[in-house]
Amino acid sequence: MSSAPTLNTAAFPSSSASSPGLVSWYAEGFADPFGERLLLFDNAGPALELLRFRGALTSQRGFEHAVRRRADQLTAFTHPLFAKVRSVTVLEEPQPQLALVSELVRGERLTTLLQSA
Repeated sequence: MSSAPTLNTAAFPSSSASSPGLVSWYAEGFADPFGERLLLFDNAGPALELLRFRGALTSQRGFEHAVRRRADQLTAFTHPLFAKVRSVTVLEEPQPQLALVSELVRGERLTTLLQSA
């Protein structure tokens, strides 16, 4: 199991990481050509999914700008079947890495359903 990334707590508006009694944990999610995911849980808010983008993507000129622009465009979009984007951030450790933070949506992934059909 990989070590948990160090997160910039400003990326999580409802997070109160310094609150006494806060319990948090994570589980490894799945990996695909976009990157690796971590599922983040605590007793203070909704579960989150952290997508750590692969270096092959982030090394492409304009990638980070395009991801941030799209995340900004989706700020007001809400639908129960789509994950709400919380932020785009740079993880501090073990090395700087671009990540997308979204709320975790319950249910089966569309890709899983399509593969079994």
